Amino acid sequence: MKKNLILFGSIILIGGGFPTLGLADTLGTASIDFIEDSGTTSPKDPNDPSKDSASPSFPDEEGNKETGGVGPLSLDVVPGNMNFGTQVLDYKGGVYNGIPSSSSESKGLHFIQLTDNRGLANGWQVTVKRTEFSDGNKTIDGSRLLIPMGVARNSLSDTPTAADQNIVINSISTENDPFKGMYEIGLTSSTLLSVGAPTESNPVIGKGTTVYSWEVGNEKLSIPAGFGAIGNYSSTINWTLSAGVSS
Repeated sequence: MKKNLILFGSIILIGGGFPTLGLADTLGTASIDFIEDSGTTSPKDPNDPSKDSASPSFPDEEGNKETGGVGPLSLDVVPGNMNFGTQVLDYKGGVYNGIPSSSSESKGLHFIQLTDNRGLANGWQVTVKRTEFSDGNKTIDGSRLLIPMGVARNSLSDTPTAADQNIVINSISTENDPFKGMYEIGLTSSTLLSVGAPTESNPVIGKGTTVYSWEVGNEKLSIPAGFGAIGNYSSTINWTLSAGVSS
């Protein structure tokens, strides 16, 4: 009787040591599908592009307007008008400053806004050119249109309110030019802003939304001496965003 009890106990121990049969690992998956951004980007706060603009409508008080551009690489906002007011004609010529809006809500800023949500493509540049000032019959030959050095900010920066040092801003560097340090919008296209490819240490360089803003009151229009034709003159400015950076 005692032997039978021991044998029965041994069978239970041996049986418990066999692997369980009929069970196997089963694998599943997790997936996500990324598609290209084909939408528009709303205007952002030029002082903090990680936030939407506080302006209730666009064009805003300073005439900054939406372009309707769509992604993944889009130019979203440009200045709609640079206003130099009504001036008394002077044959000596002169330099006139931009006139900001009188609205108490105005920040007194013009800005361009662009968004880069491309996948593998990197780098972009903004070029600008204009036509000569004309009233439809006469032109102001030799005029110069300039914007002051501004601040470029990016929505993906650690501090979106601070200047993004990865953005290259071009300006006049000629030592004896009275407008040194400003950017001249000329009759032929030139680069205002550019950015290269992201790096391993900073994979978001130039990505997200970039805003470049400057003070309206520091814009300048230079009229040469000897011009003496009364009229209402205007110039068309062409802002262009291109992929890549010219060498």
